Amino acid sequence: MKKTLITILGILTFSIVVFLWLGNNDSIEPLDGCTNNEELKVYCNFMNPEDLALTPDGDFLIVAEFGGMAPLVEMTPGKLSFFNIEDKSRTKAKISFGKNEWGSNTCSRDPDMPFGPHGIDLVQREDGKLQLAVVSHYPNESIEMFELIKRNGVGLARELARMNLTLNTYTQWYWKTDLLNLMNFLRLRADHHAQYEIRTYADAMLDTLKRWVPITYDAFMDYRVGGTEVSAKGKSIIQKLIKGEKVSVEDSGLSKREWNELMEAFNLKDKLI
Repeated sequence: MKKTLITILGILTFSIVVFLWLGNNDSIEPLDGCTNNEELKVYCNFMNPEDLALTPDGDFLIVAEFGGMAPLVEMTPGKLSFFNIEDKSRTKAKISFGKNEWGSNTCSRDPDMPFGPHGIDLVQREDGKLQLAVVSHYPNESIEMFELIKRNGVGLARELARMNLTLNTYTQWYWKTDLLNLMNFLRLRADHHAQYEIRTYADAMLDTLKRWVPITYDAFMDYRVGGTEVSAKGKSIIQKLIKGEKVSVEDSGLSKREWNELMEAFNLKDKLI
């Protein structure tokens, strides 16, 4: 029964394939060189295209252009290229060699030596990088790993790419700093002179700082945020005021803004001008 079932399934499968082939035999006309027909559009100027991979944005096809392999043809190198799906243009991939992080430490290739790409596969790694694996038959049998980095404003480092965004576009980045420099930043951006939007951001970070290092936060708010830095001229003015001496803005050597900031820092509202 089992053998009979397998035989029947085999006959049915073969019959379906033959039916589909016969039914569609006349539906697609054979191609004549690089000329389009009613069913197909032809794009030429590729050298033995062997495999394709679609970029994640859907804008390009990565094309493995294999050269040639003996004994069928002369042993010749190939290349990788990009096919722009929108404007149908072809661009040769620019390859630069960096540190060998993905391949074997004992395997290397002269950057000036061409290679023969055949099968390709594009995946996104856990770290977010796009890794293109290429089976190469020239000059030696190997599998080479490439990181796919798109230029012209897409795929650049985000701090560079965001320059072309409008000012009302939110962006995201990862920032590493130490506690001292974090507090230096917050001291400036939580100040009332700072722009409102960055002050709001600094206030949210201050809340995180308070929950993270509460003792440091209390000292920071007391000595840095709540404290006041006074210039030599300002110190002299405060000392005179404590002694009961009269001091005018004209004699202080301070500008009107500096004078008012000094008076506000010590809550001397009556002396504002």
